[in-house]
Amino acid sequence: MSPARRRQAARLLRIGLPGAVAVLVLAVTAHGFLDLRGRLFLGFFGVRGVAALYYATIVAATGDLSHTNATKILWTTIVCVAISITLHGITATPLTRRLLT
Repeated sequence: MSPARRRQAARLLRIGLPGAVAVLVLAVTAHGFLDLRGRLFLGFFGVRGVAALYYATIVAATGDLSHTNATKILWTTIVCVAISITLHGITATPLTRRLLT
């Protein structure tokens, strides 16, 4: 695959995955299954970590960056996702209790 095709595919994925998640959330919330608190909860605990790792891998795999820069992007993403998982782990129980009361 040519570099131009890779960049085009990466752009489509950057638009497509978040768009699909947004449509899914709107579909679930449009019929009143979730109130505002539930939507905020879902937004806070969404799948952003998986998407971030996916996009970082796409960027690193295009070959447009030097090995050093690709490594920096991947490790920065991994550290950010690890911090996010830690914060979500700490806040999950209190926020869930709050949502259910």
